[in-house]
Amino acid sequence: MSVQPYELKHARINATADGANTVIAAVAGSSIIVLGYGLTVNAAGVITFQDSAGSPAVFASFELVDSGGISYAGTIESPAFRVAEGNGFVISNATGVDTLGHITYVLKRGRS
Repeated sequence: MSVQPYELKHARINATADGANTVIAAVAGSSIIVLGYGLTVNAAGVITFQDSAGSPAVFASFELVDSGGISYAGTIESPAFRVAEGNGFVISNATGVDTLGHITYVLKRGRS
């Protein structure tokens, strides 16, 4: 039996405010490693994945069509991105865009 070094965590994405929406809150001393996500939007517009510290820590921006969606299925060896230690993960919505879905991640203590 193998032991996983990280506990897989899952969160619901319910980013319905215009602008910044915290999806995963910051955890002191830990970085967030996003392994995968699946999401849809209710209206055409741009959404941005970013670090809670804000610019310039933008991981990706997507311009999606009305009822469009995106997904990524990664692994610990091939994650989507890593949020800096002590910061949270934010989705920023264009005006009128709501983002819904789920995200899979792990928390990693320290920088190594």
